[in-house]
Amino acid sequence: MKRRLATLLASGILLGTALLGLPSANADSGYISLAWGDNPTNLDWQPGSASHAMGSFTSDAVVVPGDRVQRTLLVRNDGPSAAIATVQFHDVGIDIPEGAANQNLPNLVYLFLSLDGNQTINPTWQQAANGVGDPAELKLRVAKGDVFAVTAGYNFPVHETGGRNAGAPSTQLSFGVMITLTEDTSTTPPDTPPPQKPGSPAQTGGEVINGWLNLLAIVIIGAGIFLALLRHDKQAT
Repeated sequence: MKRRLATLLASGILLGTALLGLPSANADSGYISLAWGDNPTNLDWQPGSASHAMGSFTSDAVVVPGDRVQRTLLVRNDGPSAAIATVQFHDVGIDIPEGAANQNLPNLVYLFLSLDGNQTINPTWQQAANGVGDPAELKLRVAKGDVFAVTAGYNFPVHETGGRNAGAPSTQLSFGVMITLTEDTSTTPPDTPPPQKPGSPAQTGGEVINGWLNLLAIVIIGAGIFLALLRHDKQAT
């Protein structure tokens, strides 16, 4: 049974000791289970199909404003060639029991997801549950045999004090991460022509012909002037 991340605050006083347990790595039916930590999960796939893996980030925890928890997992592209990795939040859960005083908690706590350390999304829990974000997913091209890192977690800003449950049942939150590998079908762009020298833009075939015609006209005009001068000299003598 999935464990839930619960925030239990009453009148601004913490009702328990913060227990930030390690997230579990449970997989939904049909998904490969992701393992959090330093050991890569080998994700195989075949052309024309996709491979999915899922890891749950849940724990029985009492959290307070200012808490930030994150975990990292590694995935290896074990397919036959380069692949496109797509990473997104999955199975984002919001459980609001009857009588909960902190029903707005999903709008106060933020999730974050980072792909290979250079792409990040940071929605509120509610936004992630609604499947919205800018972007809602992250993508990365991964060479065959390469390993990439995914970091996920949550952040409860220190100034957000509206999440206390005031002794009533608490809103409970949970989420998972899903990673999909598919074949990289992009093609290498065609070779580009060598750069032109400064001031020498590329010419079309018609422009080249026009250039030769202009040169020929100049030669003919020059020859006509030369012959006219030559006749003038003969008449003068």
